[in-house]
Amino acid sequence: KNIVMIQCVGSRNEKHPWCSRICCTAAVKNARKILEQKPETQIFILNKDIRTYGFREKWYNEVRELGAIFLRYSDDKKPEVHKKGEKLFVKTYDEILGDWIEIPADMVVLSTGIVPDEANDELAKKFKVPLNEDGFFLEAHVKLRPVDFATEGVFLAGLAHSPKFIDETIVQAKAAAARAQTIISKPQYRAEPTIAAVNEDICDGCGICEPVCEYSAIEIVAEENEPEKKKAVVNEALCKGCGACIAACPSGAMEQKGFTSEQIYAMIEAALRPEKYEMQTAGAGEEK
Repeated sequence: KNIVMIQCVGSRNEKHPWCSRICCTAAVKNARKILEQKPETQIFILNKDIRTYGFREKWYNEVRELGAIFLRYSDDKKPEVHKKGEKLFVKTYDEILGDWIEIPADMVVLSTGIVPDEANDELAKKFKVPLNEDGFFLEAHVKLRPVDFATEGVFLAGLAHSPKFIDETIVQAKAAAARAQTIISKPQYRAEPTIAAVNEDICDGCGICEPVCEYSAIEIVAEENEPEKKKAVVNEALCKGCGACIAACPSGAMEQKGFTSEQIYAMIEAALRPEKYEMQTAGAGEEK
C-alpha cells in the first residue's frame, strides 16, 4: 500500500505563519511504526522542510533507512489531491526531477497546524493579559519571565502559550506552579508602594490614560452621585507605577505616589541652585 503524508497543511502561510512544531515528529513517528510492522508499505512524506529537532532527529534518520521517501514542496507549487475513479492520486512537484509527478495513494494523511483557541480573546479581556499577533498568550519576557504575565499573579503554560510537545508543556507547567507557589505561600502579598493615584477633583474622565496602561490597571467609571460624569479609577493591585498614565494625562489629574509634581519640581529647583558645593578628595595614602 502507498501512504502519502502531507505536512504543513493550512499552516506556515500568510494566514497562519507559525510552525506547529509537533507535526513533523508525529509524521516521522507514525511512519516508523508502520514500516516496522509492515515493511512492504511505501510511505511518501511531502514537506516544506522537516523539523525534528533535538533527539527526535534520530527517528528521522531511522525512517529514511527504513525506506520512507521525503519530497519537498514550496508554497507556489503545493501538492494537489484528486480522485480518479475509486483511486486517490497526489500530484506534487519533484524539485530533484524538476517536474510534476503523480503518486497513487491508498491513504492520504494531512498534518494540519495547531491554532489558538477561539476563547483566547475573551480570556485575555477577563484576566487583562496580552495576546501575540498569532493569537497565543504573550509572556512578560521570553527569558526573564517566561511563564509570567505583566499582570501579577497570572501565569501560562502549554498550548495557550504556543505549539509544543507534552514534555515541554510539563516543564512549563511545573515552572508556572512554582511561580504561583511563591505567591500563595505568603500570608500577605505586598503591593507596589509607588503607584498611580487620581485627583478626582481634577479628573474629567477623558479616558486617555486607560489605553496607555500596559497592565490594564485603569478603568473609566461613572460617578455614583452624578452618572453623567466619569472618572478614572486605579486598581492598586495591578498598577506597577510605570508612570505612563501620568505622562499621558492632559489635566494633570494623574500623579504617582512618592513622585508628585510638587516633589519633582522641588528636586529640579534643588539641582539648579547656584550654590557651589566643594568636594573633598583624598590623595594616595591620605585619610579622607
